[in-house]
Amino acid sequence: MKEMKKMKRKDKVVSYLDVAKAVAQRSPCARRKVGAIIVKNDTIVGTGYNGSARGVLNCGVDIPCLKNLSNEPHLTSYANCSGVHAEDNAISAAGWDKCKDATMYLYVQGNGATQPCFQCRRKILNAQLKEVWYVGDDEKPAWISVGELRGEEIAWQNEKLDKLGNKVVDVMLQ
Repeated sequence: MKEMKKMKRKDKVVSYLDVAKAVAQRSPCARRKVGAIIVKNDTIVGTGYNGSARGVLNCGVDIPCLKNLSNEPHLTSYANCSGVHAEDNAISAAGWDKCKDATMYLYVQGNGATQPCFQCRRKILNAQLKEVWYVGDDEKPAWISVGELRGEEIAWQNEKLDKLGNKVVDVMLQ
């Protein structure tokens, strides 16, 4: 009888990020493909990719990219974008009850930033996820805790208040 080679099992984080990468390939977006999955107790409870809302023409497939037509730079305002972000779609698919204390895995292909945008960070905070693992074209996984996201959000609010000449709020994080 031939001896079987012992195979090394892939790390869970890398496996889940691979699933997020596969989900991203469904995105019709002409600028970047993003996939998100939400995992709770080692079970995928929600998936999402960036693209137009259900029942609407797909920007980048059915119609030209509206941001490209308006010459809007990457990673800026979404005023000319009909897309729903992958994180938002994954949270909607999972439902709020399954998101609490779950982990999001995010894959971002193309154009720089790999962390969730400020809009999605607020949704992640609101969904009460516990952490977000993310990876981009460099294939180097990184993570951020929801506590860090909360701290960054408060720092951003304080910076805006300070610029407006208002008293900066002294908040103690839990």
